[in-house]
Amino acid sequence: MAPASGPIRPRAQALQARMRGTSSLSLPARAGTARGPAGPIAIRALAAGHKDTSIPATDVTNEIGDIARAAEVFRRTLVDADAAREAAVRALAEQRLAE
Repeated sequence: MAPASGPIRPRAQALQARMRGTSSLSLPARAGTARGPAGPIAIRALAAGHKDTSIPATDVTNEIGDIARAAEVFRRTLVDADAAREAAVRALAEQRLAE
């Protein structure tokens, strides 16, 4: 595909610049919250498996808050899945002991 030229090129460059400045991992830091880089750090920690991580900005009423609330739902789902897995393992162990 050929590079954009003419009037499309400046618009594409402006869009790229905006996208670089507002990546989803840096959005909480740019939301005007006092939390600074805690948003990206929390999301990275969650991705690394640290399910006890606190997700900041869940009370913000814009797109940042939407992202934070989605991350919190994901975190709770991971915690619930681990609890269910542990319960299933315990139940299986008890069943094997009863046999």
